[in-house]
Amino acid sequence: MKINCPCHGCKERCFCCHASCAKYAAYKTELADLKEKERREEDFNSFLFATKSALMKKGAKRLYQEGKVK
Repeated sequence: MKINCPCHGCKERCFCCHASCAKYAAYKTELADLKEKERREEDFNSFLFATKSALMKKGAKRLYQEGKVK
């Protein structure tokens, strides 16, 4: 999900206005929350992939040892 920056088309925009703009502060907070959520989801997906890969490797090794796969 993309969040549009409130600075685009802002009539009150001036040099260094990010330091005092309440709309920009809210935007940055929302953006940080979104990035944190995406990071947590990516960590979880990486964990699932690693677990599935390990189980598949273990299963393949077992099948090879039993002589079912050459």
